Amino acid sequence: MFPRFKVLKVICGESPLNMDSINGLVEQVVDAVKQAKADLSHWLKEFIERLNERRGDS
Repeated sequence: MFPRFKVLKVICGESPLNMDSINGLVEQVVDAVKQAKADLSHWLKEFIERLNERRGDS
């Protein structure tokens, strides 16, 4: 679907979760959501422009 989505995995036991790793994980999620929002906004803008072009052609 969205190629820029980051898949985040936390494997229990591989490394202990501390505040730094939790904060890092939260930052990654926030960055991924911001990128997804930007991608979706760009896609919607292009979609609306194409719709308007089609309306003008008819």
